[in-house]
Amino acid sequence: MKEKARMIMTKIVNIISAKMEMEAPMILIYLGNPDHYTDHKFIPFYWQSFIAEAEQAFRGDLAPIKVTLVRQKGCIVGVFPVFNYIYRPLELEHMSLYEWVHRCSCVKLL
Repeated sequence: MKEKARMIMTKIVNIISAKMEMEAPMILIYLGNPDHYTDHKFIPFYWQSFIAEAEQAFRGDLAPIKVTLVRQKGCIVGVFPVFNYIYRPLELEHMSLYEWVHRCSCVKLL
């Protein structure tokens, strides 16, 4: 009887300890370290909005545009990332869309 009880307790302890094992990435997150293994900075790019704008130009219809509203100096301004590329300065006119996304970023002016 003692041997059976010891075997059952050993099985229970083994099951509990197996469930408590954590992987290295999870431990790093708990310690406050980053959860990725890259030295590159990735830039989010929302391709669908650019495709929709190009399709709209070819079809000639005016579909509603989703914009982000931002309060700027007491005024509310609509921000649409496609417009940043379409209405970019003349100095950046030679850049392709890929190069523009890769090299340019929006910064807030004080």
